[in-house]
Amino acid sequence: MITIKRPTLRHLPSTSDNEIYAIGLVTHIWATLEGAINIWAELSTGTNMTRSKGQRASFRERVRAIREATNAQGVEPGKSEMIAMLDAAMEAQAERDKIVHWQFSKNADGDGALIGWMDKKRGLWRVNYKRIVKSAEKIDATLSRSYQLIFKYGKCSSNEAFRQSIAWQRICGIQHPKE
Repeated sequence: MITIKRPTLRHLPSTSDNEIYAIGLVTHIWATLEGAINIWAELSTGTNMTRSKGQRASFRERVRAIREATNAQGVEPGKSEMIAMLDAAMEAQAERDKIVHWQFSKNADGDGALIGWMDKKRGLWRVNYKRIVKSAEKIDATLSRSYQLIFKYGKCSSNEAFRQSIAWQRICGIQHPKE
C-alpha cells in the first residue's frame, strides 16, 4: 500500500492511494507510448504534426496520419503489424481518457461524470484499482508492440543498434542504404 500525506492536501481525491498510484502508472506509460507515436507520425508524414501556434496535433490525428501513410506506402507483413499496433493504441486511448479525464467523460445519456465516476446507476465506467492496472497493462502491451516493430525492422546492419527510422523504411519496403 502506498501512503500519501493526505492531510497536507487541500483537495483530497475520493479514490484510494492504490488507485492514485495506478492512475499515475497509466499516465507514465501513456506518455512513453505517445512519444513513440510522435516519432512514428513524424517519420510517416515528414512533418512534426503541429497545428497553428505550434500546438501538437491530437493523438487521434497523429494515429490517422500514420495509418494513411502505412496504407499508402506499407508492405506486408510490416503494414499489418503497424495497423494492429495503431488499432491497439486507439483502444488504449479510450480507456486512458476515461481514467485520466474522467471529469469530462460522458455516460450513455450524454450527462457529465462529475465526481461520480464510480456510480453504476448512471451507467458510467466503473473504475477500480484492478481495472486501472488492466488499462495500464493494455497501454504497456501496445507500447511493447511499437518496440517490437523497431526490433523486428529497425536493426542496423553495422552494429547492434535499432532505429525507428530504419524500421519505418523497411515497413514501407525501402531497404536501408547500408544493406
